[in-house]
Amino acid sequence: MAYNLYGIIFGSKHPFGVDKFLRIAWKKNELNGEANFDIDKDRFKHSNQLVLFPWMRNLTKIEKFEKELSEFLLEKDRANKEVYDFTLEHGHIPRHAHIVVKKLKIENKIIYSGRCCISYDKCYNHNNKEIKIFRRVV
Repeated sequence: MAYNLYGIIFGSKHPFGVDKFLRIAWKKNELNGEANFDIDKDRFKHSNQLVLFPWMRNLTKIEKFEKELSEFLLEKDRANKEVYDFTLEHGHIPRHAHIVVKKLKIENKIIYSGRCCISYDKCYNHNNKEIKIFRRVV
């Protein structure tokens, strides 16, 4: 039996357009934000089954992003705009970045003052531009 799979290619010059699209995509599919079915079989990657070699386990899309964002933040000091852009470029929504940033702060790997402010309004809106620097703890 053959199945027809359809996809959509989305492009935008403006980060707010990308943000809006990704929010809708992740609202439709909270598992990987890609489709209304499990393309990458993330549901099976996230199972509680024990693995003989844990380092060989395939990561879900969210787990992979969390790892990449952690490495990005720990590489050097970053501004919230850089983190926001990185998040969009990797097909994720700011909520996913907030989780990683807060986790790194709790683990005392990065420091910042106030709230982390990873959103379009806080990074691009000229009336409300807040620059937060995420500093690595050395």
